[in-house]
Order: sequence, then structure tokens, then C-alpha cells
Amino acid sequence: EPGLWRLFARPSGDGPFPGVVAFGGSSGGLGPAAQWAPLLASHGFATLAVGYFGAAALPRSLVRIEVEAAERAVAWLARRSDIAPHAVAAMGMSRGSELALLASALTEHIGAVVAFAPSGVSWSGLDTDGPVDAPAWTFRGDAVPYARIGDAARAKGTGSAGPVALRAAFEPALENRAEIRAAEIPVERTRGPILMVSGDADAMWPSTPMGEIVERRAAEHG
Repeated sequence: EPGLWRLFARPSGDGPFPGVVAFGGSSGGLGPAAQWAPLLASHGFATLAVGYFGAAALPRSLVRIEVEAAERAVAWLARRSDIAPHAVAAMGMSRGSELALLASALTEHIGAVVAFAPSGVSWSGLDTDGPVDAPAWTFRGDAVPYARIGDAARAKGTGSAGPVALRAAFEPALENRAEIRAAEIPVERTRGPILMVSGDADAMWPSTPMGEIVERRAAEHG
């Protein structure tokens, strides 16, 4: 469809099936969600993998991406007769975990969230050279508050073919308590359970401490 970059995989049979929307990370395009969709379909979940930047007809950079991209994906699933009439789950990896958590908190009709290498913080945008001092996300036309990653990460760049170890750039940013607090994702507004998977030795970014932000905020709000 014009302006969209998606892959849909469904189980065999008539359904109705539980629905999932899936988002990759800062590599752009469909990323790992292209592999998740058929795998989840083989386990009974109709899954729509969604590209939100870095592919044909999409923004080139992870800057000012509409959270409504997830909302529109959920609506697309909901219009199908083979999708069960209850909340759709969202799953995302790395920067895609931000989108999954934000969409669950800010929009309706998303229930459970699965976040791999998660962040409970909305970070600044990314272009082909690295972080930029601009919001990665917008909602209803307004910038989502963000924490700045800083020039140290930009100097390392993100345009290489392989992974770039950026943890050392994020850890000092996490020490800016006021900015982090302002950029925390309001996970207390989510409507379902949250499953997070992270590695203590994650070199890309400190996903375990950032997942603990989600846990702490959820506990603070009961």
C-alpha cells in the first residue's frame, strides 16, 4: 500500500486469531520483525511487522516518527475478519521497544507488550550519522519528550554495517536524573502486561537498567 512498509503473516485456518504488531529497531525497515511475523504465525498469532523509517516511502531517519504509525497498524488488523475482537499485542526491539511502549501507553486497543533490549525512556532521534538533538517520536502533532544521547555517540556513528557499541554513550545520559524523568514513558497507562527481555552485558545500550526504569515506574503507580 502507498506509504507503508509492512509484512503480514497469519496462521492457517479461518481464525479468529490473536493479533500482534511488531517493530524492529534503529536499523530501520522491518528489521527482526520480518522474522518474528512468520514465527509467531506458526504459533497461532496473526502478526503485522511494521517499518516506520529507513525503507521505501518512509522517513529516512528516526526523527519525528508518529506514534500513530502503530495506531494505524492496529486499526488495519482490527478491520480484518480473521483477527480476534480484543486488544492487539505490541512487540518491539531496542528503539522499537520505545514505540511499542509509547503506543500502548498513548493509544487504545493495545494490550500486552513484549520488549526486547528495552528502554523505559524516550531518547533523541537518529540519522545516518548518529543521534540528533530532536525528538524521535511525535504524538498528535506534539513532540514526545526525549533524553539526549549526546555527541559522543554521534562521533561513533551508526552507519557501519555491523553493531556499534554505544552503551558508554547512554550510561552518562542516564545520570541526568531530571532529563530522564521528563522523558520516561508513562507505562502506568498501559492496558496489559509487559514482558521485557534484556542482557546485563548488552553493549549496544544499557537495556537492563532501562528496563528497570519501567519496573520502578510501574511500581510507583501501583
